Amino acid sequence: MAQANSVPPSSPSSSSSSSATCDVLLIGCEGSGKSCILRQIINMSESRSEPLLLSTVPTNGVELETITIRKEKIVVREIGGNFIHDWPKYYESAYSIIYVIDMANMVHITIACIELFNCLSHPFLLGKNFLIVLNNIDLPFAMN
Repeated sequence: MAQANSVPPSSPSSSSSSSATCDVLLIGCEGSGKSCILRQIINMSESRSEPLLLSTVPTNGVELETITIRKEKIVVREIGGNFIHDWPKYYESAYSIIYVIDMANMVHITIACIELFNCLSHPFLLGKNFLIVLNNIDLPFAMN
């Protein structure tokens, strides 16, 4: 199901999973909720009606998940928040980017915004699809 740690970047033409039609990069600061969001996406793609109880551990390295949504295979590449400096290695092969910001973590919000700006201005990401997820916005101590 998932592969973790030191997964090298792949281009769409050289990927060993050539049946995959879309490579999505899931990034964000450490502890922003990337793994939880990925588990929820997997749960929804498998059409499970029961709520998913999440118990996750921090991603150390890179985790790959292949999910199918409406008969389309999507490879989601989640990169651990400790590996911010490795993110650019995966930009060129990404079709879309999901960027997660934990709005309840005041310490990381500034870092997350700076890194988001760096992503948005990177030449390999110009013109690519971005989804910015403001996680934990519903918590009472989250930034408005």
